[in-house]
Amino acid sequence: MNIEKKESIIKVLFSLIILVFLGSGCTGSNNPLFVAPPGIIQGTILDAEANPIKSVSVILENKLQNSASVLTDASGNFSIQSAEPGVYDLVASKLIQAVSYKARVRYLNVHEEALTAKDIKIKPAGIITGTVILEGQTTNVGVSVNLEGTGKTVLSDATGKYTFSDIAYTVGNLTYTIGFFKDNFALGKVQDIALVAGDTIDVESITLQNLNPDDRADLSGSVRLDSRSDLSGVKVELLGTTINPVEIISSSTNPATYEFKKLPFGSYIIKFSHEDYISQEIPLTLKTGQPNVVLNEITLISYSHLPVNIQASELTLSPGGFQIAYCKDNPSNTTHNGDIFLTDLHGTAYNQKITFNGKCGKGRGISWSNDGKLLVFSRRVSTSPGSFTYLALISSSGGDITKLIAETNDVSQPSFAPDGNSIVYQSSNGVVGKLVEATLVLKKSGYVLENEVLIFDNFLNDQVGINQFTSIEYGLSGRIIYSKNGVGGIGVSSKGAFTLPSNANNNTSLIFTINTSVGLDEHAITYNLENDKLAFSILDGTPSQNGIYMSNIDGTNAERISSAYGLSLEITDNGKYIYFIDSRTGFERRVVRLIIPKNWQ
Repeated sequence: MNIEKKESIIKVLFSLIILVFLGSGCTGSNNPLFVAPPGIIQGTILDAEANPIKSVSVILENKLQNSASVLTDASGNFSIQSAEPGVYDLVASKLIQAVSYKARVRYLNVHEEALTAKDIKIKPAGIITGTVILEGQTTNVGVSVNLEGTGKTVLSDATGKYTFSDIAYTVGNLTYTIGFFKDNFALGKVQDIALVAGDTIDVESITLQNLNPDDRADLSGSVRLDSRSDLSGVKVELLGTTINPVEIISSSTNPATYEFKKLPFGSYIIKFSHEDYISQEIPLTLKTGQPNVVLNEITLISYSHLPVNIQASELTLSPGGFQIAYCKDNPSNTTHNGDIFLTDLHGTAYNQKITFNGKCGKGRGISWSNDGKLLVFSRRVSTSPGSFTYLALISSSGGDITKLIAETNDVSQPSFAPDGNSIVYQSSNGVVGKLVEATLVLKKSGYVLENEVLIFDNFLNDQVGINQFTSIEYGLSGRIIYSKNGVGGIGVSSKGAFTLPSNANNNTSLIFTINTSVGLDEHAITYNLENDKLAFSILDGTPSQNGIYMSNIDGTNAERISSAYGLSLEITDNGKYIYFIDSRTGFERRVVRLIIPKNWQ
């Protein structure tokens, strides 16, 4: 084939290619070989008072490329020429008196047509900060955190903390999005972050899921509720993770079991909770070589002790339930032993002594008047533990102690009537005791008790514990509840808790038994504020029966709510807590705060 023929064939083929190309519609801006012309964007930058600002730096930016920076003129005008087509953020910034002022206009679509951004106001820059957690890891360092569309990326520190500084507010109330990346972890994203000019916003924490299937372990264990057989409502969760908690909906087995499958290796805090109990949090670490980890059994309890320095022989709550008055029981401290102190409900804010040489009778009772002004208590004649006690009165703000009755009889468990006008108490000559009520009268010389009325007689009481009263409380309806240890006496042959009307007038048939026991000596009882429920303590030698109980006003439907037991029970006015003095070995004299279950509140 000669050269001329070859050239002719080439020309024909080239012409066909052109025709096919044009026929395909690839012309103008749709042509892949066509390069779009650059765009132009112009506008005006103002301050917060709408005054034009000169020398403001203006730039177009996205994650691929930025335009050249330009400065506004004296009228605040700017013009960016020859911007490559694309979607940009326009950012204006200027340092004014050492303060960074900025504005960001989001998602401008730059193309061959000119765009105008009018009256953009720059304002003080802000800060975006937050925390990212790596699931199952002991450190959260090195997560790549990207403020999307701005080109800004930072790394998290060991705690997972990250911070973007000098960030512009967005014009038109548009928001920011943050993306998170770390090898072997799922991607994360937090959206709709609205930054107000000059503010610091703390973004919600995010946890990145561990994607390494080999770094996994199963975690299991069991949880028990003190004094309760039904574990419904127990929740077991791994804090700081997105792993669904284990919630025990119904269980007749105590303890109940829980299990978490295929957890990433690393450090965790496992939390056990129930609305009627005190939560527990336990740190743990899952390590390589431990595919199955079984934790020790956890028992949730519903009570806690006040600080160890608050040791008491008697206590009472103030009206309203905001303070505790207690008799100090610390024989080794002769300076304070037997004195009355006031403290807050947690025993941490204050612990104020209001008596000097108070000589509170141990196990003999103390009561607060309904107006909150007076405290009545049993005071020993001497510091000897076996001495008689008499009724004494003191202002709740402290001061002199008033003797209300003579020292001829031994008295215990005084209780103010609801109206504060009388006091009911137990009185004994050391052999035979009686329950009486007397009127509290204020005279020029001070308070005295008058008009003593017999409620019930012939209780045996030899002052060494037989039939010793452990609590007396005067109710709203005129009924008196009391508890005692020891047996003997007409119509009162059992240990336990009882009730009778204040006008019983020695009528045995009017005594109603709330509960009794034949075991050891440890009983106490109290009303709630409305006098429609009771709380009482039992120690009868059977561990499964010992504890604090709630019941109806007649003692029915009694429910054991705690394995702890003790004396001087008091229910707070809001019905949520019981305070008492622990009698268990190793906890003697400690003041206890017990949660009352929701169904009894």
